[in-house]
Amino acid sequence: MKVYISISILLFVILSCTDLGPDHNQTETIIPDEWAQEGLNGIWGTSANNLYVVGMHGTIMNYNGVDWLQMDSNTSHSLYGIWGSGSDNIVAVGSKGTILHYNGSEWTEMDSPISSNINSIWGINGDNIYAVSSNGSVIHYNGIQWNLLETPFDVALHSIWAAPNEELFITGADGTIFHFDGNKWETIASNKPPLFAIWGLSPSQVFAVGSAGFIYFFDGENWESMYSPTEYGLYGIWGSSSSHIYAIGLNGTILHFNGSDWRKNYPLVTQNLYDIWGLRNEIFIVGENGTILKP
Repeated sequence: MKVYISISILLFVILSCTDLGPDHNQTETIIPDEWAQEGLNGIWGTSANNLYVVGMHGTIMNYNGVDWLQMDSNTSHSLYGIWGSGSDNIVAVGSKGTILHYNGSEWTEMDSPISSNINSIWGINGDNIYAVSSNGSVIHYNGIQWNLLETPFDVALHSIWAAPNEELFITGADGTIFHFDGNKWETIASNKPPLFAIWGLSPSQVFAVGSAGFIYFFDGENWESMYSPTEYGLYGIWGSSSSHIYAIGLNGTILHFNGSDWRKNYPLVTQNLYDIWGLRNEIFIVGENGTILKP
């Protein structure tokens, strides 16, 4: 069931998608809307007019192009990640092993093979989905059920990205990055700062971001540190091409990569930002206190 949210007024900010410098004289078009002030942790959509957001205490919201609607999640567990293959096949994950499925009309709980917090989810298609947890577990959905995979590590896992060829890239709490080529697991980076998000365009174009603004790039063989214009922690990354990538994080930090270097965008808010999703040249960002941005 969807209901209109009328708890507190926040901002849905629309700006241009160009790099903004500190001297940029911007004009903000502010669309007042009303939704819960819960922390928002994940976002995914099928289009700019069909977005799904998950957050603390079972919060799930849907944007239909006109209004933000609160959805009945049937759980009070906090939700940390969301991914879908279509508007009738969406999966959200969260605390205490919570896995929810949306079939286009309602959210229902799926059987979970673990009870630890599930921090991140990514799918290749609707019958091939992966998620990672705080106790080092990697689980896989095969279209029928979720199964626990055998892995050689037990550190807390923060984020996962799956390439179309089914290669997996996962960041761990101790600054490690794990890779699965379909047959074996390997550690492809270690002794780095905590890395909170990972995303790529291909197995030879992968980015990881994390503590103190650190940004790393993988070219298929080596990880290299990239110059970062911020020292704030980065918690999300997404892009539409090698010259159009965004990273977001604490204190409203938004960075843009133009193919050559990372630049800091004009700050829109001071709230911490936790996830980003986009489609071509449109991006959407969510964060604490019910923050939702469209730069």
